Amino acid sequence: MYGRRRHNQNVRDYSKDQVLQRVSEKLATRHQLLAPCPFKPTDVYRYCWTKEERAAIRLLKERMPTILHRDDDMTLQWDTRPFIVRTEIAPDQVPLTLYVKFPKAIPVPQTETWRDGKDHVHLSRLPDHLLDTIEEWAKRWVKLQVETTEVYSKVDRVFTACNTMGQIHRLWPNLCSFLPERGQEVLRKMKVKSKLPEAVLHYADDDEENERPLLDLEWRPEALRPYDAIITEALLLPDVESDEDDWKVRVTYGPAPT
Repeated sequence: MYGRRRHNQNVRDYSKDQVLQRVSEKLATRHQLLAPCPFKPTDVYRYCWTKEERAAIRLLKERMPTILHRDDDMTLQWDTRPFIVRTEIAPDQVPLTLYVKFPKAIPVPQTETWRDGKDHVHLSRLPDHLLDTIEEWAKRWVKLQVETTEVYSKVDRVFTACNTMGQIHRLWPNLCSFLPERGQEVLRKMKVKSKLPEAVLHYADDDEENERPLLDLEWRPEALRPYDAIITEALLLPDVESDEDDWKVRVTYGPAPT
């Protein structure tokens, strides 16, 4: 448990928005390149219905189309092929639902108005060959999404803790790779190493004069190492234009049961 802490200081730094935007872009590219969706939303829709259900939908489309609820997305409950995603920087996560967005509005269950939980559309409706593909992809997708969320949050927090880019460079050197050239040039010209910000320091209870500041565990080099590995990988990947199809299928997830 940490001892007494000095008051927290907020950041005022012109580079914050630029760095956060660059981090967001590079992590999104990493996610897109390392976990591209290997199936189409229409594949999920096509295999979601039994033969009899497809026949019923066709009949209603011909005879009474207004009775059908149409929407351009659908959510399937993750009731099969469970898995746990483990990372070094976040609690274990499990999949909850598979969200798919279609190119246009098509007949789908009006699940938001159904009160009986048994009426939810379940992932187990899909055939094994598609489930194999979804499971393999979802494990990568969730892991990368968790890492993206955690790294972005960590970057945002470092700007809250630090008042200058010099302090950020002292605390988390690798993060400064996201700085625009002007900011990196400023750091290169600095002649004096910045002091660590008080917001990341604490003092032992027996240090009554606050003479021996200690760096918080979460900001020590060994704690930042997993974040650095993700950042380095993201920076090494090429920039690509966003492919909207890669974000039309998503997995929602939550903490694994303890």
